[in-house]
Amino acid sequence: MSSLSFTAAEDLVITCSDGYRLVTRRFSPRGQRRGTSIVVIAPATGVQARYYWKFADFLASQGLEVVVPDYRGIGQSAPLGRHKPLRRLGTRWHEWGTLDLDAVIRWARTERGTSAQISVVGHSFGGFAALLAPSSRELAGLVMVGAQHAY
Repeated sequence: MSSLSFTAAEDLVITCSDGYRLVTRRFSPRGQRRGTSIVVIAPATGVQARYYWKFADFLASQGLEVVVPDYRGIGQSAPLGRHKPLRRLGTRWHEWGTLDLDAVIRWARTERGTSAQISVVGHSFGGFAALLAPSSRELAGLVMVGAQHAY
């Protein structure tokens, strides 16, 4: 990954309603001021945010603001030292939607204001996670890629 150049990217920490802190990467359009639209990429189960960085960078190069979170227990949002396995963290699948993705959508609303157009691209479980978020009713659009429920 070190050969990739994301000059328009920055890491943010977004705090969920239960106090858990998510590391999220924001990609901004190069050489443009920020508009009111923002795209949230909702990862698949257990997939680190960095898997989506090339796609997010592409979307930013097309003039869109994009954010990609690591869910609790995954990637940079894992507990310090990453010594505690996800199953021992006590996280439940639905919390990635009801708490984590909801916090990211709420952050986008706060960041861009009430007139913002917030859209989600949900990969696999990420499509369902978007619908689990209480703030999903505020979304302007939702694109689901390979979204299915594993039950």
